[in-house]
Amino acid sequence: MALLGRPASSQAAPAPASTFLSPANGADPMQTACRDDVVLAGGDEFLDGAVLVEMMYSTSCMAVWGRVTRFDGLSAGNTITMRIYPKTDPDSERSQSRSELDLQSVYTRMLIEPDVDARVCGIASVTVGEETFEQPNPVCI
Repeated sequence: MALLGRPASSQAAPAPASTFLSPANGADPMQTACRDDVVLAGGDEFLDGAVLVEMMYSTSCMAVWGRVTRFDGLSAGNTITMRIYPKTDPDSERSQSRSELDLQSVYTRMLIEPDVDARVCGIASVTVGEETFEQPNPVCI
């Protein structure tokens, strides 16, 4: 029997290719399946609550990424920066950083950490005019 003018076949149609990227250091977490099981693993505020720093973790991918959001209404003309790194090696080439102009919130790319005893830290900063305000203490998970 033919459906819609196609000959009958005993073979199933091939499954569509995954549209997700593979988890890897530097991958965009929103382009991976890691986003599906993400949890908020740690966070902090600075500038009297005007800036929120969050550390996100995906168990299935063993991946960490950071997100910073400003609530001061001053994103226009100013930058927002988030950086994550292995706690024992702040200058690691696996570190991930993102800095953007005119945005209220940004997230970093992923850092894969398969060692469950290892810690990953994140630190954020924002600018207001010519002045830069950095989070006083990193958030480590």
